[in-house]
Amino acid sequence: MKWESIQKAYPDDAAGVQLARKIYELVQESMKAIDIPRLDSLNQVEGSMMQLPFSSLAKVCLHIWKQSFEEEPAIDMEQALASFIKDETLAEIPEETRDAAAMVIRPVVTSYMSTLRELNQDLVSSAWNSGTCPFCNAYPRIALDSETSRKLSCLLCGQDWDFPRIKCPYCGNNDHETLGYFEAEEIEGVRVYYCDKCKHYIKVIDTRERAVQDTETEDVITLVMDELARQEGYL
Repeated sequence: MKWESIQKAYPDDAAGVQLARKIYELVQESMKAIDIPRLDSLNQVEGSMMQLPFSSLAKVCLHIWKQSFEEEPAIDMEQALASFIKDETLAEIPEETRDAAAMVIRPVVTSYMSTLRELNQDLVSSAWNSGTCPFCNAYPRIALDSETSRKLSCLLCGQDWDFPRIKCPYCGNNDHETLGYFEAEEIEGVRVYYCDKCKHYIKVIDTRERAVQDTETEDVITLVMDELARQEGYL
C-alpha cells in the first residue's frame, strides 16, 4: 500500500488517511501472531464461505479497534467478520458502525488471506479460466491491461490470473453488444468495464497509460470510478 499516493489522491481527508494507515500498520504487526496453515488442497478454501479462524481474527480486530477508536465496538466482531466474508459491504451490521468496522475488518481478512495464498501458492492452477479467483474463489474488482493480456486481480488474497478482454468475469457473457466501458477525464488510464446482462462492473487499469503501483493502492485511489459505476446502476 502506497500511503503517499493515497494521501495525494485525498488531500481533504488527511485525518482519515492517517487513521487508515495506522490501522493497516497495526494489522501487519498483529497478524504475526496468527497461525496460518499449509493446506492439502484448495478444497479447504471454499470461496466466500471458507472457514476462517473467526475467534482468533476477532481478537485481532478488537485489539486494533481499541487502539484506533475512542468508543467500544457496538457489534459482535465474530459476526461482523462472518458478515464481511458473506458480503464485503457489511450490509448485515448497523450502518452507523459499518465504515469503522470495514476499516478494521478488511485489512485483517486480506492480510490473513494473502499470507494463506503465499504459503499455498503451489496449489493454484496455472490453467484457470474462470472469472473467480483460482485461490479463494472471490470475484475480482480490478484488472490490469497490458499490450498482450488482461489480468484479473483478487483484492481479497492478492492472486492474479489471465482472462479474456471481451468476457464478463461475473456471468461469462461474451456478447460485445451487451458489454461496454466508460472512463472519466480526471482519472487517466482507468476504465470501468460493465456487463448489461448481469449489471456487474470491473475497474481496468491500462498499464500502457498508467504507472501501476499495486492493485490495492490503485483500487483506493480510483474510488471515484466505483461511485460513477454505482450511479449508472452497476454492482
